[in-house]
Amino acid sequence: AKNNPYSNVTKTAQYVVDWIDGARREHGLEIAMVGCWNERPWNADYLKELRRQLDARNFSRTGIIADDGHSSGTLATAMQKDPVLMRSVQAFGQHYPSMSSPTSATALGKPIYASEDYGVYFDSSGGKAWARLINQNFVRGGIVGTIAWNLVTSYYAPHPSASYGPCPSCNAALPFRLCGLMHAAWPWSGHYVPTPQLYVSAHTTQFVHVGDRYLSVGNGSGLLASGGSFVTFVRPAPPEAVVGPDLTVVIEKMSHQGSTSAWAALPAYDTAAENLTLHFGAEFAGRELALWKSLVPTAIVAAGKDGGIPSVDQMFLKQAGPFHVDENGSFTLPICVDCLFTLTTLLHAGYKGEFAKAPPPGDFPLPFSDNFDAVPPGQEADFFIDQAGSWEAVHSPSAGSVNSRGIVMRQMVEQKPVAWAGDQAPITILGSCNWTNVTVSVDVLLEASTHGMPWVGARIVGRVGDPAPAGPQDAMLPLPVLGDDSATCDATTFPHVTQRQYLGLTQGAASLKTEARCRQACCAA
Repeated sequence: AKNNPYSNVTKTAQYVVDWIDGARREHGLEIAMVGCWNERPWNADYLKELRRQLDARNFSRTGIIADDGHSSGTLATAMQKDPVLMRSVQAFGQHYPSMSSPTSATALGKPIYASEDYGVYFDSSGGKAWARLINQNFVRGGIVGTIAWNLVTSYYAPHPSASYGPCPSCNAALPFRLCGLMHAAWPWSGHYVPTPQLYVSAHTTQFVHVGDRYLSVGNGSGLLASGGSFVTFVRPAPPEAVVGPDLTVVIEKMSHQGSTSAWAALPAYDTAAENLTLHFGAEFAGRELALWKSLVPTAIVAAGKDGGIPSVDQMFLKQAGPFHVDENGSFTLPICVDCLFTLTTLLHAGYKGEFAKAPPPGDFPLPFSDNFDAVPPGQEADFFIDQAGSWEAVHSPSAGSVNSRGIVMRQMVEQKPVAWAGDQAPITILGSCNWTNVTVSVDVLLEASTHGMPWVGARIVGRVGDPAPAGPQDAMLPLPVLGDDSATCDATTFPHVTQRQYLGLTQGAASLKTEARCRQACCAA
């Protein structure tokens, strides 16, 4: 009722621990870390209660990461004054920390993660900004893990021939349309776009495993003299190994102009090519090394050749060797501007892979229809993107009768949940933001509800979730359904009908009875 998961911390903690228990029992998964409410104020009582329930139900090895937002500094200050809260939280999770961490958090000695980061688009600086962030989150911020949001952009975007400029500039698609490490928003065609950021990630992820550790700043990691940074990961040698531990060094020298993040300011700095000499130590003398290099490209922002897609041909390439640590235990490497290197003793790690040229994206296929009979029950139908609520394929409620529709798509959420942001009625979308004149129809069954209302929409103004301009719109039209003729058309009878304001509509005549007719009158107003 309060739209707040902390109004009953015992119940919320139980819900989360039940989920963790289900992951173990049904899928054999051990959850290493669990957070709190994403990007919302942390709650000390909830963190303590979650820790208590985890321990009581044999999940003492599942840690709590907090605050999963932008307030880890205030949380750390509170932890210093509250021993129970200190014991409850095992790690700090920051979102988009911009290569820094609060001193109150670093002073506690607990691991610090960028539990949501990236902050770059598929634009002229995206690849370079991501290369800088991965390294310098640790070098400048002491951050030991960086998680990219998001992995794959698989939601509606304009045709690739349109501009690949920053996401907020596009009002004809879903928000954050080009923020993935890869883009695959045209499933009807098989088209996909591997971004430079994907191969930037590979410079670390294809060589570093869980259990490897960073060498500290000043002792294997740090800033370069002429701009850029380097970090070193060490993997202890197994007892039976005949050589010492494995090392991986990731080196970036991204120019300021080329690597400004779209979501955070970046103080000015200079970069220049330089020679970097790494001192591995005498025990590494003669050790063979593998070297991987990327010249991180600048994306073509405006539409143009290949639809504005930057080439990744010069990224993540294994350099012809052999390379060896010299007799003094050192290795010197020339570092160019806007270049990214991985130098490693793991000679057989790393694989760029190959992929065929993606087919052209094409427009959404018209005419389009779906009776959902080919969709496995419990799965989502092709091309629908849920924005609120949750749709699944199910057997028709009238299965076995002459009125059966076979498999249908059903909105499954019957109870209004705690909303993270906004509060709109269940809605799912499909199609193209480039359509200008289409006809839409749908068969609907309204199940056991006197207040439900099916709607079909076309040519929605702005992005989904944005307020519509004032005045009547042809974007959303109610579907006529039978209802209770004893009702009157006013806000007292239908307080849940908030779409009038969302669509910029006015209330219909009070003489109309059913909610369907009220809404029809609104649309006709």
